[in-house]
Amino acid sequence: MPTERIKMKKLRELLRLKFSAKLTHRQIGKALNVSPGTVSYYVQAAALAKVSWPLPESLDDEELRSLLEPMAKQLRNQPGKYVLPDWPQLHQELAIKHMTLMLLWETYAAENGQRAYSYTQFTRHYNVWRKKQKLSMRLEHKAGEKGFIDYAGTTFPIYCRETRHLLFKAQLFLMALGVSHYTFAYASRSQSLPDWIDCHKRAFRFYRGVPQILVPDNLKSGITDSCQFEPEANPTYADMAEHYGTVIIPARPRTPQDKSIAENAVLVSSRWIIARLSKQKFYSLAALNNAISELLGALNQKPFQKRQSSRYQQFVDIEKSHLLPLPDKEYEYATLTHQKVSKDYHIRIDKHYYSVPYSLVGETVLCRLTQMTVEIFHQNQRKASHLRSFERDKCTTVDAHMPKAHRNYQQWTPQVFLEWAEKTGAGVFNVAQVVTDKNFHPE
Repeated sequence: MPTERIKMKKLRELLRLKFSAKLTHRQIGKALNVSPGTVSYYVQAAALAKVSWPLPESLDDEELRSLLEPMAKQLRNQPGKYVLPDWPQLHQELAIKHMTLMLLWETYAAENGQRAYSYTQFTRHYNVWRKKQKLSMRLEHKAGEKGFIDYAGTTFPIYCRETRHLLFKAQLFLMALGVSHYTFAYASRSQSLPDWIDCHKRAFRFYRGVPQILVPDNLKSGITDSCQFEPEANPTYADMAEHYGTVIIPARPRTPQDKSIAENAVLVSSRWIIARLSKQKFYSLAALNNAISELLGALNQKPFQKRQSSRYQQFVDIEKSHLLPLPDKEYEYATLTHQKVSKDYHIRIDKHYYSVPYSLVGETVLCRLTQMTVEIFHQNQRKASHLRSFERDKCTTVDAHMPKAHRNYQQWTPQVFLEWAEKTGAGVFNVAQVVTDKNFHPE
């Protein structure tokens, strides 16, 4: 079967997740909505083409494609007869403490040599068999791997202090880590995208690290398309994840077992935080979050009922060291949008015009907008950067973006003629001065 062709942005993300984030092929496949086999093709192709991460900044999309695709197309699954494992026996052995599929596969591969399935195919066949048995499997999470995210259904009313009227209902954002269940809670004004991103940044500061995988519910602010098979993350949310070196794998719709830890965090916070604050009246988000912070500290220090230690102690002992480090610079909220470059080599953003290199006329470019800057990308290469302006129907133009003829035309001003005339002689200058003074329009 030929290799599935993927978009270049996904290909670059695939290489980052493999060589920088060190995710498995199956995890990468879930994050990018491609099959694990496609991930394997391109990883092997990158090895054959001697492509490493990070990619050179000068390497554009077409050059990268020309390096990898010829290699990927040569790779095919080799036909042959394989020995099928004894799945019932294997499943029984998997229940042994510390036993993993990798250890079972290594034993199976050593016994069957060339007739053994690869580890990827081995796990795929096992999962197919297990689903047919309709068994319920206990998920074992790895330290620092996943952060489960959700909003509590209950809201907190915020009132005006002077009139005592309701201003808005604050939303309770929750994040819990997979192993320690160490919980972060913060009340935001809404569930809008800016608040969603801000809550994530606060959570990462709280943990002093970043989970390798974010598992949100299918909130519209985070997940644009909540399709069960190919969910699509919001571009800004994906941009934030890339900045922190993590990846987004949303829970499947109507599948609560995918986010049982988040559901448990909602339940616990409802009993421990919401119930205790339900009778209090708050007049600001700051006051509400101060009260939440005090209760949250007690919740994380509270001993577990069915195992030793507490959420905080488990986090310090097991999970903290496995989190990804925080980047040097915190993520700046950005909006991403696609624009087509017009014939005057400008794009229009919020009723202001910004120039791009004239060679991109007719092309579709990616625009990254922050409060202060406008960055313009084409084929994953930054082509222009401007200070953001909110002047309506005005232009921000860089001379280097203009064709040579346009630059020359722009330089022909009355002052240029007067300077030329002055160098020629006093009489010529006087005539030129009279001509320019008589004409209302410089042209």
